[in-house]
Amino acid sequence: MHFEHYRNKYQTVDVATDWNLSGPLFNVLKYIQRRGRKDSNSTQQDLLKAIWYLVYELTKDKDLCNNTIESLGVKLYEVKKSELCACPECRKARLVTQKQL
Repeated sequence: MHFEHYRNKYQTVDVATDWNLSGPLFNVLKYIQRRGRKDSNSTQQDLLKAIWYLVYELTKDKDLCNNTIESLGVKLYEVKKSELCACPECRKARLVTQKQL
């Protein structure tokens, strides 16, 4: 399945696999690759999400991630913490909300 916001010369999942990235680092790559191409997300929002995941990779502290974004003086489009987090509990909550589970 291909989505327009992920169309590039290289597929994100292929690069992530080649570079042995998973979890938060995969998300960093994903948000950088699609920056500004997905309908409801601006370039700034996608890059802020990439920063969020970089901080999470370094610290594993969700509150610090959120505080880091807030310290930049920008809002991540009023995103809920569970919309950013990649932990199984938050993923499940997103799927339930999106009626995919």
